[in-house]
Amino acid sequence: MANAYPVRSNLRQRAFMTASFVLSSVTLLALGLIPSAQAQHPYYEPASAEAFATHNPFAPLSPQLLFPSPTPTLIVAGDTSCALDHQARLSCTGPGVTEPPTSTPIATIAAGADHICALDITGSVHCVGDRSHHQLALPADVYVDLALGERFSCALTANSRVRCAGTHPQGPMTSPQGTFRQLITTDHHACALRNSGEVYCWGAAQDNALSPPQGPFVNLVKAHHRLCAQRPDGVTLCWGHPNSHSP
Repeated sequence: MANAYPVRSNLRQRAFMTASFVLSSVTLLALGLIPSAQAQHPYYEPASAEAFATHNPFAPLSPQLLFPSPTPTLIVAGDTSCALDHQARLSCTGPGVTEPPTSTPIATIAAGADHICALDITGSVHCVGDRSHHQLALPADVYVDLALGERFSCALTANSRVRCAGTHPQGPMTSPQGTFRQLITTDHHACALRNSGEVYCWGAAQDNALSPPQGPFVNLVKAHHRLCAQRPDGVTLCWGHPNSHSP
């Protein structure tokens, strides 16, 4: 019995030291002084918009540019192909392709009949492939979205303007006037959602493609080779083919 009290005292001392260590660790973790395992994510695979914004060295211009494109990705248009690696960096091959791989992650990539364009998260456009219809000649600007047709390219600028380059079967693909918030294309025409909520379409006039219903609308989508617009009440209206009013 002479050793009972020292043993009990040592056990109490060890328990106190263990509890103090756990409490200190929890406190430091809560204050962010110890990095947690859940907070450590690869740069190209963020867990949240907040985490990506923390690691992203570029200031996102819009929600469309916040996250890199899904990777890895391979896209082919005619004799030209482009691939995105696991860090969303772009590399392309094909006749006349001399551009080196990008160092900036790609947010959006699209293909026409024989050309490919990609938009990186800083708002720069990279286009390769056939240029016989001037479809690669988008003017230098800061863009937030892009969409391609068969032989044309269109992109939405950071100040809500649409710029186009290339041709459609009935002539050159012009750039519309006004301000827009969304852009969508088919092979031969494009439509954009104005800031007012109305839809404007231009390009080849085929199958009522340039006659969208009256808005206002809040979103544009492509469904079964037709373009559709969603009203604020959730109703969707489509056009581009006779007797087509729903997706």
